[in-house]
Amino acid sequence: MRKWALFVICLWLGGTGAMAAVTQGTSYHSFVVRGKTARAIYKSILSHSRKKDGFQTFATTDVSLRPHIKLITKPSCKITDATIAARFVVHLPRLANEASLAPALRRDWQSFAAELKHHEEHHREIWLGCAADLVTAATGLSAGDCKSFAKTFEERIKQASKTCREKNDAFDSEAQIRLPSIPFIQRALLNR
Repeated sequence: MRKWALFVICLWLGGTGAMAAVTQGTSYHSFVVRGKTARAIYKSILSHSRKKDGFQTFATTDVSLRPHIKLITKPSCKITDATIAARFVVHLPRLANEASLAPALRRDWQSFAAELKHHEEHHREIWLGCAADLVTAATGLSAGDCKSFAKTFEERIKQASKTCREKNDAFDSEAQIRLPSIPFIQRALLNR
């Protein structure tokens, strides 16, 4: 979930920051899925997971960016310090009856579940990189007057948002290409 609009609002309402930095915290939430075959588990994931851009997902990551800035307005508008506190909530499937699975299916499920977690953590890293780039770009940003400053800053926010969306979308596209080669997915699609 992308919350750049919230980011802009928070930035303009933000207080002062102690240093140019990005901090982060991550929590993990699970949704229960069930099944005795890969196909049944696969269907359970798709019926209990969240949608993203109109498509059902295997896992998702919510992002909340809370910026704090120090802005001086005289003799010109200038950000002297910026920080962003990033919070992530990763939603992953948890198989209720994992212990009862056949050993080979359990192994494939565990590998798939680990891959999902790794995938979502990579989205987190992309967001952190984008936030760090924005802090770097914002710190020291100035304009002769605050109206010009607001326009310049808004352009930077739009570009950062676009770049981050593109990076996350490209990563998801690459993952989609690899998906059919994952043993658990192969089992599910072949109804094994």
